[in-house]
Amino acid sequence: SAQLAELRQRVLPLPECAPQCAAVSRAWLSASGSRVQLRLEVHAQATTALPLPGQGTNWRPNKVLLDGQALAALRRDGEGKLWAAVPAGVSQLLLEADVGNAAGVDISLPLPLRELRSELSGWQLAGLDARGLPGAALSLTRQAPAASKATREAGAPSRDALPPLVRVHRQLSLGLAWTVHTRIERLGASRAPLTVRYTLLPGERVTDPAVQVQDGVASLALGGDDERQIDSALAIQPRLRLQARDEAQQLERWTLDAGAQWHVSLSGTPPVAREAEGQWRPQWLPWPGEGIELTISRPAGLPGQTLTLDSVQTVLAPGQRATDAKAELRLRASLGGEHLLQLPAGSELLALTLNGEALPLRASKDGRVALPLTPGAHAVSLSWREPQGMGIWLRTQALGLGQGLQGVNDRLSLQVPTDRVVLLAGGPRLGPAVLLWSVLIVAVAGAFALSRLPGWPLGWLGGSLLALGLAPANLAGLVWVLTWFLLLRQRPQLTSHLGRLPHNLLQLLIVLMTLGALVVLLDALRVGLLGYPDLLVSGNGSGSRLLNWYSDRVSGQTHEAWVLSAPTWLYRLLMLAWALWLANALLGHVRWAWAQFSAGTLWRAPEPKPKPEKAQAPAASNDLFKET
Repeated sequence: SAQLAELRQRVLPLPECAPQCAAVSRAWLSASGSRVQLRLEVHAQATTALPLPGQGTNWRPNKVLLDGQALAALRRDGEGKLWAAVPAGVSQLLLEADVGNAAGVDISLPLPLRELRSELSGWQLAGLDARGLPGAALSLTRQAPAASKATREAGAPSRDALPPLVRVHRQLSLGLAWTVHTRIERLGASRAPLTVRYTLLPGERVTDPAVQVQDGVASLALGGDDERQIDSALAIQPRLRLQARDEAQQLERWTLDAGAQWHVSLSGTPPVAREAEGQWRPQWLPWPGEGIELTISRPAGLPGQTLTLDSVQTVLAPGQRATDAKAELRLRASLGGEHLLQLPAGSELLALTLNGEALPLRASKDGRVALPLTPGAHAVSLSWREPQGMGIWLRTQALGLGQGLQGVNDRLSLQVPTDRVVLLAGGPRLGPAVLLWSVLIVAVAGAFALSRLPGWPLGWLGGSLLALGLAPANLAGLVWVLTWFLLLRQRPQLTSHLGRLPHNLLQLLIVLMTLGALVVLLDALRVGLLGYPDLLVSGNGSGSRLLNWYSDRVSGQTHEAWVLSAPTWLYRLLMLAWALWLANALLGHVRWAWAQFSAGTLWRAPEPKPKPEKAQAPAASNDLFKET
């Protein structure tokens, strides 16, 4: 069959306009007495089959003319629809029927009409929309009553064995916005046109032009279609009442789908089912005249906080004239709504993201930012710019988190510019501390104590200046240099009691210590004149270039901090003065160090071994020669 269909497609290809090759531009309806005529102006792009109006109540065309000629090419499909072959171009199609004494005539329209004109005598046309066009069917009603019910029934026999029957299914969806979805479906085999009427809910707004609304009742002409769906909006209200209409040819079914943010109380006709797909979704099958009433309210929440701040991380990057700030918040909300954040005074909002998506929001004139929050967890990223930069004194400004908002884990980080040196810092209890001042106090006290030692080359002022210059650059180097001075001071006393080998080892140690002291002094000069000083900033992961504060509780706004700093060029200028002092002081210290190093013996050589004495020849031999 697939091969035959492909062969048919190749031999008899469909025109390019298929499947919409014909349209009805205009229609004329004429009804007078028992004679009803429908004339259509058809525009076709190619020779095509056109479905004719039919399948109606009391509608049996006994004459079908195409451009005044009787149509021979007529065909009825399996569903009872009548089709006619229409040539390409503009054609006039005339359908005429004798309806006898029928009180009403319904004509199904398979194709929509773009214009309708009518000439009626003794008949009334119903079911037109605001444009004066019918929907899926034309409905004619005789103005004068028929002679009798028997005469109406005998006027024209119905093709359908049973009258048409439809079901009107109305589904109420109560979420952030309330909507009503109406589905109208045929239940029998009859395809006769039918006008469906159902009662609208208070505040329901239907936007479908095919639906006519009058006195709270919606009417829809259902042609030969099996199903129609209509969506409408519903105003939020505390009570809703649904009432089933007393219509002989239709049934109703209601379904309620309420979101978790609504509490619904039911009264009236009990539902036939309460759950669907594992959710509470009641359903009713009312009889005509039955109704239900829904009382709707928001669930009352328990007293307490509905928004919780799990953490807030603020990072400040101050410059010379402005400070860039970024805050990342972790929130949990049990109720939806807007939450206000307050930027520091004079700040400019740069960016705002909610759960990774950028929000096109702008701060108000007083710096307020409204966050649209829904129930659940949220991640908020906020960037802004403050008008003040980092000077000698910098005090951070707090970010307003909302009145009464309680939270935990408040973190504040400040990135120190390369042209500033932190002297002091303060803020929350868990934060950075500049330990250099404590070290310098201990060093000055130690210099004062050492200056009281006999033979100590550094006075109290000299020792203090040495500590002030070495400690910011290399604290361990300061200990090395002081150890070198102590070793040289004790060297004369030590060598007097040492043997040759310990004496020589001590001399080598002093030489190594001297080289190390020179390296320490040169490194201090390099750091002081070219590098960045280390003022021993520590605490909570802080350093000379990054200051971190932490507070476990936060209420209403983030915590503030302050920093006292000095420009780097000032430190280097002071180090230049210290380098000049050091060069002058080293002249005297080098002479003292050489005197201490060379006191006694510089290097002890091993003691020479005693030479063995030569043996003397016996004197008797000379006497022997003499006698001879």
